[in-house]
Amino acid sequence: MTTKERLEKYIQEHCKNCKNRKGQDCEIRTFECNNAICTKCVRYER
Repeated sequence: MTTKERLEKYIQEHCKNCKNRKGQDCEIRTFECNNAICTKCVRYER
């Protein structure tokens, strides 16, 4: 899975539940943690 595909999947699954989705305060990062590639939003609020 490419980085672009990861971002698209994350946006589809998580951004719809975020309180900050309308303010365009998204800061989605892809990083490696313990040999696993993770995608997280810094400003995600449920």
